[in-house]
Amino acid sequence: MKIETTSEYFGVATASGDTGAATASGACGTATASGDTGAAMASGYLGTATASGACGTAMASGTKGAATGSGPESCACAVGIGGMARGPLGAGWTIAEWTKTNHRWHRVNVQTIQVDGERVRPNIFYMLQGGQFVETA
Repeated sequence: MKIETTSEYFGVATASGDTGAATASGACGTATASGDTGAAMASGYLGTATASGACGTAMASGTKGAATGSGPESCACAVGIGGMARGPLGAGWTIAEWTKTNHRWHRVNVQTIQVDGERVRPNIFYMLQGGQFVETA
C-alpha cells in the first residue's frame, strides 16, 4: 500500500498501488488514486479528488471541491460548500447542499444516488440544489 500526502497550496498527491491513498489539503490541491480500491481525498478550496480504480473512493470536502470516481463500483463524495461529483454508470455519489444565513454557512441537505443514466447522467458533474441533483455548467 502506498500513501502520499501533500499540504502545499497547489499540492498534488498521487497513489498508484491497488490500495493506495492520496490526500491533498492545500487550496487547489489535487489527489489521485489509480489503484483498484484506492482512495483520494482533497480538503482544500477548489480541491479535486479522483479515484480511477474499479472500486475507488474520491472525497472532496473543501469549498467548491470536485470528486470523480471513474470505476463502475466507485464512490464520489462532495460534502463541501458548492461541491460537485461525477462518475460512470453504476457509480455512487454523495453530495451536500449548503445555504448562507446571517453570514454563516449551514448544511441543509445531503443525498446519495447511484448513477443510473436516467435521474443523473454518467460522467457529468452534478451539484445538489433545492434538494435536487443539478448538472453544473
